[in-house]
Amino acid sequence: MTPTARLFIALIFATLGPSALWTLAAETGFGQALTLRELARMQGGKGSLMSDVQMPFATLDVLTEGADVIVQGRIVKVEPRLSKDEMVVWTFVTLRSDLQMLKGVGGGGTQSRPAFTPELTFFVSGGTVREGGLEMTYRSNIDPDPPLKVGDEVIAFLTKSDEPQGWRVQYGPYGLLRVQGRHVTAANKDFARRNHLESDSLDELRRRVQEVVAARR
Repeated sequence: MTPTARLFIALIFATLGPSALWTLAAETGFGQALTLRELARMQGGKGSLMSDVQMPFATLDVLTEGADVIVQGRIVKVEPRLSKDEMVVWTFVTLRSDLQMLKGVGGGGTQSRPAFTPELTFFVSGGTVREGGLEMTYRSNIDPDPPLKVGDEVIAFLTKSDEPQGWRVQYGPYGLLRVQGRHVTAANKDFARRNHLESDSLDELRRRVQEVVAARR
């Protein structure tokens, strides 16, 4: 971006606020959108962005059929990271080594029975990165809400991702469930109200996952 373009954007920011910058970039294509790091520098050390993402509705059967692996486990690490282009934040979540794999590829086939497996890391949208005196936050309507924390127990329906590399949650908030005792619910409280699960029973969910996996072997 040229110095003139940066000056023009700085004037827009000072006059209309940060939301106008993103409207300008999205609607007119002027220059290029500011990164979270650039936005934080312009706002005295703190920069944040929010986005609204539309997700297709996904039932338990759809999630089970589409996932490469389905795991249940307790979180031992939560690490937010900036994307390579510094436009969003991904939060990488690690489940401890006694997690259970409800569906997975191993030994030449797909497991239809729960099995224990080494620790696994996946990523979700959203988070805050603090680096070099800057605080950079990215949020969207599909992030886990409230945010995930160490000690939470979850069930994740995962597929492989190229960027960033690793496991990603399938169908956004539909594919990540909180486990509370013998009950499950979507990790995002707004999506939990959409009732994409026929039952909030953990035992019933695990039984149905096994049925769907076994039926497609």
